[in-house]
Amino acid sequence: MGQGDWVELRDVRRELDKDIYDILKPLVAAGWTIRRQGHKFRIYCPCQGEGASTVRVDGSPQNPGTAARRIERHAARCPDRHDLIP
Repeated sequence: MGQGDWVELRDVRRELDKDIYDILKPLVAAGWTIRRQGHKFRIYCPCQGEGASTVRVDGSPQNPGTAARRIERHAARCPDRHDLIP
């Protein structure tokens, strides 16, 4: 797998901290996609067109819990929300 490749969550499980993986599971189930970008990833909202969200996912953040909450906050800003946050 090279840089810029689309990946499946199960394929990158060992590269992610548990907190981040647990946040990404419902996002991927709701249609978000993951793309490898060097030592990090970027997740893309299933929305198309203007206003579609993307969120950076660091491969090895200093504080995984804080990074997971940041991902969750950014994903919640998606215009359609995709029933992610109750």
